[in-house]
Parts: sequence; structure tokens; C-alpha cells
Amino acid sequence: MSFCSGLSAAIWIVDEHPEPLRELCQTLTHRGYQVRFQTGHLALSSVLHSGSQHPQFQPLDLLVIGPGLWPNLTTGIWGPALQRLGNLGCPWVAIGQVSQPEQRIALFRLGGADYLECPLHLHEAIVRLERQLILQRQRAELKTQIQQLQRDMRDYHRVEMEMQLLLALTQAITEATEIEGAFHAVLDCVYHTIGWDYGEIWMPDPNRNHLAMTRSHYAISDLALSEFDDASQSFVFERDCGVVGRVWQTGRPLWIEDATKIQDAFFVRQELVLRAGLRTNLSVPIIANGQILAVLCLFHRVAMPCDGRLIKLMGAVAAQMGVLLQRKKAELELRRANLQLEVLAKLDGLTQIPNRRCFDHYLLREWQRLAQNRCLIGVGLCDVDHFKQYNDAYGHQAGDECLVQVARALSHAVSESANLVARYGGEEFAIVFSDTNLEQVKAIAHTIQQAIAQLALAHAQSSVSEHITLSMGFAIASPHLPDSSPDELLRWADQALYQAKYAGRNQFRVAALSRAVCEGCEEVGNEIDPGIGQAIDPDRCKEVCPGVCELEISAS
Repeated sequence: MSFCSGLSAAIWIVDEHPEPLRELCQTLTHRGYQVRFQTGHLALSSVLHSGSQHPQFQPLDLLVIGPGLWPNLTTGIWGPALQRLGNLGCPWVAIGQVSQPEQRIALFRLGGADYLECPLHLHEAIVRLERQLILQRQRAELKTQIQQLQRDMRDYHRVEMEMQLLLALTQAITEATEIEGAFHAVLDCVYHTIGWDYGEIWMPDPNRNHLAMTRSHYAISDLALSEFDDASQSFVFERDCGVVGRVWQTGRPLWIEDATKIQDAFFVRQELVLRAGLRTNLSVPIIANGQILAVLCLFHRVAMPCDGRLIKLMGAVAAQMGVLLQRKKAELELRRANLQLEVLAKLDGLTQIPNRRCFDHYLLREWQRLAQNRCLIGVGLCDVDHFKQYNDAYGHQAGDECLVQVARALSHAVSESANLVARYGGEEFAIVFSDTNLEQVKAIAHTIQQAIAQLALAHAQSSVSEHITLSMGFAIASPHLPDSSPDELLRWADQALYQAKYAGRNQFRVAALSRAVCEGCEEVGNEIDPGIGQAIDPDRCKEVCPGVCELEISAS
């Protein structure tokens, strides 16, 4: 039994006459090979035609060409056919008598694996033919190993691509601040990873009655896809309507190999798809906690047979998207809830304007900002005159409604976006004036008085008017100057408010407390007489620093 026995190796021997190679055939047969012996003038032609047109040869076959056919080989008549035979993986060996080295060179150039010279030495011939079979088997094994390695490399790259896609999706969705941003990141990752031409995501409306396109991704320079996208934006799909609706209804992926071959009426966008040059479609449901959150649709311009591995990959992508989007949705809902709580924490529950906490925070922030810009800041304190008597006379419900209307009037009067009106406590309101000046504060004070007067809220128990009125105190300062602070500014505004009340209510006082208010002032005149029960003397203030401490009495 030979080294190659058991491998189903067939040795094809062809010659014009049977006698020269009969002993070789018998010896090979005894050694366990499948010997196929053909003779006659057309034997080689028959074998070559069979080998080139109908590959009957096994990977380890060997062709032996006898000396009777040698002239045909040396003239090169069979060159192309012999080369095709070699391409099929069948080596061939020639037996003959060669007098010139050039003839052997020509033989090898035709693709011959070996040459045996007549008269044939039987044992040498057997060894050399078996050597060719061993080499052929090794080549076949090496080819198989290379093919397996190539498959392994493709599998490795595919797995690596899948892992990179899933990691990129996770990162992109995590970094997205909103659901639509997450969808854009998903389509961008899928588009660049698997190389399809067009991608889109469809989401159900809040009542889950139909699907509408939420996001799409394609090459902007592609006009055909741009037209397809524009047309698709107007579509909505109910359950089991269209490809998208069917995936939404069944919860299973759907692969359309070639859009040109679909006759089913459910393919609603078929005409648009074909016009854009698209052929293959893969639609996958995005599911989380048993609920379909969206449908991912991908299109390719090449018709492709169903790829189970790609469907599995996109199923994994969709599952990852479902989990992450559910989490993102929960995060967004939590963020909205926190923002709402934060807003509520800064709003007064009754008047729905900023509260004392918000006022303090805003005043500090604006103080620091305006100090850097070397601008003026002002605050105002407004108190509803005789509010206790109003509550006693009209009831607390009417008192609450009074405060709501006063808050609304103040907000309308102080309409600049950089200014803030807040409820300071009880019947007292506070105002922050950003980047202001003395004349602006006075003008707003007059506007507030007019707005309150227009409310015409009856107040029979007031000693100053038949309607609700306000006493107001304002203070202006330069935050960038030394020894100035928000607390100091509030203290001066409170003093100004006290003086307005002391002077008879329904009026305002303004204290301007910095050099910046009065250009060219050489003295620091940062004081209003703090004595309780004493009226401020405007003339004395102007003597100290004209314009630095100006008090105006205004009654309505």
C-alpha cells in the first residue's frame, strides 16, 4: 500500500499504445491507486477536454502522458489545455525521450510537474509519481488551511466590526442629550459601519396609533436619496401597513432582497424606492421591555440575498438601542422632572414669579457679572400699603388674588429681560435692575405706579387711597467698587422704602450710592441717614456728594 493510498487518488495514464506503460499501470494498481488507462490517438484530447470542461479530477489526481503522445507535447499543440488542467489542480507528468535540454524546458513551461525519460526505470518512476501525489495532497491541505484562515479572518473582522459598532452605539447614545440625538448617532454609526446607502428610524406617536419618520441618514450630495427622503417624510404607517407597519405589527425583522420583484401591495413606497435606485431593504424592530419603541429601516442599492448574520447583527444593534434608549428616555424624564422641581423651587407658589431664594441667587450672580463689566446694578423693594387691613376687610382669598395681580403688574412694568421681579415675602416684592442707571430706575418706578393704579383694586381701609397702592424703595450701586456688597445694597433699598412709608406711603425713594452715578464726584457720599423716624434731607445729601445720594419724593 502506498503513502497516498486511501486518499481516493486516481492516476490517469494516457498513451497512443498500451504496451509501453502496461507494467507501470499494473504496479500502480497493485500499490492501491485507482489507475485509469486510456489509449489511442485521441486519448489525450479526450482527457483534456473532460478535465477542462467538466472537472472530473479529484484534488489529488495525477495525469501521466506516455511517450507515444510526446510529439504532440513538444509542438505545443496542447499547451493551453494543459495549462487549464493545471489550473484545475491536477499536475501532469510526461514520459518520453528528449535529446535536447530546450525540449525539457519547453515541457516545464507548459506547466509540467515532472519528466520521466525512456526507457523507464520502474522503481524510480513509482517514487517520483508518488512524490507528485504527496506534493499535490500537501498543496490541497495548504489551500484548505488558507481558506479556513481567510474564513477565520473574515469572521474575526466581522466580530470586531460588530463589537466596534455596539461600543460606538453605546457611547453615542450615552453621550446624546435627547432621544433624537441618540437616533442620529445610531444611524451615523450603522451607516458608516455596514456601508448601506440609506437609513431611517420610525417612531410611534404618543397614542401609538401610527408611525412617523423621526430621523434619516444618507449622503447629502445624493439627489435621488434626498428626493426619496423628502417624499418619505410625509408618510405615516398604521400597524401592518407598509413594510414599517408590518414590522411594527409582528415585532420581527423583515428582509426584502430585491424591491423590483415585490408584487405585494403592502410595499407602499415601492415606486419611491425604485426611483431612488434602492433594491434591498432590512427593517428591524427596536424593542425594550416587550414594547416596540421604534423601527430601524436600512436600504442598499445592490440586490442582496438574505444575510442571516447581518440580520442577527442588526437585531443585536436594535436590542442594544432598545435598552439604551429606554434608559435614555428614563434619564430625560428624570432630567425634566428635576428641572421642573428646580423651577418650582425657584417660583413662588401663589404668584408664580421667582421667590426669595431665586432673587438672592440672581442678585449675587448679576452682582459678580456687572462687577467685571464695571456696570451699575439696582434693587427695589415694594410693599403693598396697609395690606393687613386689606386682608382683614376682604378676606385672605381676596388678599391672595390681590398679590397675584400686583405680581403680574410688576412683571409687565419691569419688562427688560435682564431685570427680575420676585416675591420677597408676605406682601413685599423685590426687583433686580441689571446694567441700569438712576433715570431708568425712576422711569420704571413711575411705570409701576401707573400699572398699580390701573388695577383699581378697591381698598376702603387704606389711609392714602381708595385703591391698592405701593410704597417703594430703590438703591443703585457700582459692584466693582471696594466695600460694596449685595447686602449693603439691600440695606440702602430697605432704608429708602422706610423713608417712602415714613413720608406718607404711595410713593418711592431712590438712593444712588456710588461715584459712578455722579461723574466727577470727589467725596464718598454713600450714606442715607439711617435714623428711624427721621426724614432724609435731599439738600444735605446733595451737599455731601451731588448725584451720589439723590432722593426723590413721588406721590400718585
